[in-house]
Amino acid sequence: MSWYEEIFRKVHLDFDTPEYVYDVGENFSAGKFIEELKKGKVEAVQFYAKGADGRSFYDTRIGIKHRHLRRDLLREISETCHENGIKIMFYYSCGVDDYIARAHPDWSMNDGKENLVWDACNCGVVCFNSPYTDEIVVPQLEELIKNYQVDGFFLDHVWEFPCYCSYCQEKFRGKYGSNIPKEKKDSVWLDYIKWRHGNVEDFLRKCANTVHKIKPEVVIGCNGIFSARHPRPPIEEIDYLMAEAEGGEACSFQARYLSTLEKPFDVMNTRFLHSWGDWMLKPANVLQEEFGTILANGGHCFLGDKMYPDGTLEPEAYQGIHQGYQFVEKREKLCQDQRPVPYIGILHSSSTFYSREIAALGTYQLKGLAAIQGAHKALMEGNFHFSIVNEDTLVRTIKSYRTLILPDQSHLSRELIEQIREFVYNGGAVIASYKTSLWNQKGESTGQFQLSDVLGIRYERECPYPYNYIRVEDVSVKEHIGNLPLLVHGKFLYTKPTTATTLSSLIHPLAPEHSFERFAFGYAPPGKESGFPTVTLNHYGKGKAVYISGQIFRTFWEKKEVQLRYLIKNLVNLITEDKLIEVRAPPCIEVSFFKGKATYIAHLVNHGSGMSDIYEILDGETGHVNDYILPVFGIQMKIKLQRHPEKVTQMPDERDLSWRRSGNYITFEVPSVNIHSWIVIQ
Repeated sequence: MSWYEEIFRKVHLDFDTPEYVYDVGENFSAGKFIEELKKGKVEAVQFYAKGADGRSFYDTRIGIKHRHLRRDLLREISETCHENGIKIMFYYSCGVDDYIARAHPDWSMNDGKENLVWDACNCGVVCFNSPYTDEIVVPQLEELIKNYQVDGFFLDHVWEFPCYCSYCQEKFRGKYGSNIPKEKKDSVWLDYIKWRHGNVEDFLRKCANTVHKIKPEVVIGCNGIFSARHPRPPIEEIDYLMAEAEGGEACSFQARYLSTLEKPFDVMNTRFLHSWGDWMLKPANVLQEEFGTILANGGHCFLGDKMYPDGTLEPEAYQGIHQGYQFVEKREKLCQDQRPVPYIGILHSSSTFYSREIAALGTYQLKGLAAIQGAHKALMEGNFHFSIVNEDTLVRTIKSYRTLILPDQSHLSRELIEQIREFVYNGGAVIASYKTSLWNQKGESTGQFQLSDVLGIRYERECPYPYNYIRVEDVSVKEHIGNLPLLVHGKFLYTKPTTATTLSSLIHPLAPEHSFERFAFGYAPPGKESGFPTVTLNHYGKGKAVYISGQIFRTFWEKKEVQLRYLIKNLVNLITEDKLIEVRAPPCIEVSFFKGKATYIAHLVNHGSGMSDIYEILDGETGHVNDYILPVFGIQMKIKLQRHPEKVTQMPDERDLSWRRSGNYITFEVPSVNIHSWIVIQ
C-alpha cells in the first residue's frame, strides 16, 4: 500500500501566476505556511512545478522560470513540508505550455485549418507527438525527481483534442496510410479516435516510467483521464486516478465510476463558491457535504485552493478547511479498505461514448454524458445503492451484479452482448433505453436490436416528433404517477413487442410531426395514441428485461421531471427481486453500501434541499450554494445478511441501533442524519 492510499486530506495550491505579476513569492514564510496547513489538518500539499503559461516556479535548467520569482519557491515548500511530516506533490502542466507553443509553433496542436489551438485562458496547446515530449517534458520530470524532495506528481492538461500538425499527420499516415480525418463520417474516424487515445496513453506511460525508473516509490497520476469523462480502462503505469467535481451530486457521479476501477482515487472539489476563479470560501457544511459524498463512495479528498501570488495562504480559508478536514478525520480510518458491494450497475460504455453519433474527439459535451448522468441522478434520488461501470469492467464482473441499467448504450461489443444475454437468462435483470444495442461496435447500424430476444421487441423506425407523452398503464409501476400523461423531451423509437408486455404507451403531441413550434405559451398537449409502447417488460429465461423506447434518462437529467424519477424507481423495484438493501428516505438521502475488512458499511449522505441541480459536472460553474442542510429523521433500512450481526452502530455518533431479523433480512431505523452518517454492521 502506497502512502497515497493511506492519506485522505490533501490540498492543491493553484499558482497560475501571469508574467505581469511582480514580487512573486516574496512573502512566503515557511513557519506561517506550515501553521496554516496544520490548522487545516492537511496531510499532503500539491504545488506548481510548471504552470499553464509554461513558466516554472523553481530553478530549472530545462524550462523557463517565472521572471519575477527571485527564489526557488518549489524547493522551499518541498523541504518545509518534509521537515514537518507533510507529503509534497508537484503539479506539472503537460499539454498547455504557452511559452513553448509560441516559441515552437510547429510543436503546437493544429486544428486542421492551419490554426494553432488555444485553451480557455488563451494559452497555447502543444502536441505530445512533437519533440516537446522528449525535449521538455521528460527532461524536466527527470530534473525534478533527481533534485527535489517529492512524493508524487500530478499531470494536468493531458488533452485528447484532434490535432493535424505535421508530426501527427506523419505518424498517422505511417500506420493507416491516409491523412487524419476531419469529419466523423470519414471511414477511418473511429480508428483515429483509438489512435489518439493511444497517443495520450503512450505519453502517460513515458512520464510514469521516467519517474518510476528513478524513484519507484513516487506516485504519478493525471487529472481527469480515465474518469467518467474518459470511460476507458486505466493504464497500469498510473498509480492513482483523479477527477474534478463541484457539488455533492457531481462528486457522487465521478466517485461511483472511479470506485469500480481498482485503483486509489481522489475527487477534487474546491474551497471556492464558483470554482477556481472567485477567491471566495464555501460554507463549512457545504465542504462537509462534498467530503462526505466522496468518502461515502470510496474516494479520498483533495481540496483545491489558491495561494496568493506573494506566496501566502488565506488564513480564513484554512479555518474553513479545518472544519471540513476535521469532519474527514473522524471518518477516514473506516474508509481505508472499503470496497463497493456490486448490486445495481449503470453501464457507461466507451464504445458508445466514443462513437460517431455521440461525441467528437476531445469535446466531452453534456450530450455525451447526459443519459448516464440521468440514470445516476434517478437512482441516487431513489435511495438505491449502485455503481457506474465501463464496458471492460462489466465484462469482468457482470455475474456479481443483480440489475443492469443500460441508458442509451447504442454501441456494445459482441462479447458484452452475449454476456448480457446469459446474465438475464440466468436470473439477472436489465433496463435498457432508446437505441441500446441498435449499432455494433464498428458503428454500423444493424437495423435491429442485438438484444431483441432479451428485450422481447422489434425495431420499426424512428418517431418523428421532438417530444412525446407516455401514459403509464400497468399498476405495478404507477406509484406516485397516477394517470397523468408524462411529457418526455427528446427522441423516441417505434417498436413492436414480440414476447414483451406493454407497461406504458406512446402518445403523440397535438402538433404536426416535424413541428418544433410551441403550442401557445408551452408545448402541445397530448394528442392521439400512437399504437406503439414506451415501456415494455419481457421474461427471458429466469430473468426480466425492461425496455424504454425514448430518451428518458437524458430527459430526466436535463429537465428534472419528478414523475420520471418515480417511473425509473418503480421499474428498478419491479425487476430487482433479490434486493440487497432498501432505504425509505427523502430523495436528498444518498445511499451506498460497502464491504470493509470485517464489516459491512452503509453510508447515508444528506444533500439537503438544494441538491438537485446546483452544479453542472462539465462546466465547473455553480449557481446557488445551499448553505444550510436540515437533518432528516426516521430513515427506514432493510439489508440482506446471511447471518445475525453482532451489532448495528450508527457512526460517528457511536449509537447502537436496535434491529430485528425477518428471514435473510435485518430491518432498523436510523433516528437522524445531519450531513453524513454511516452504519457499521459487525
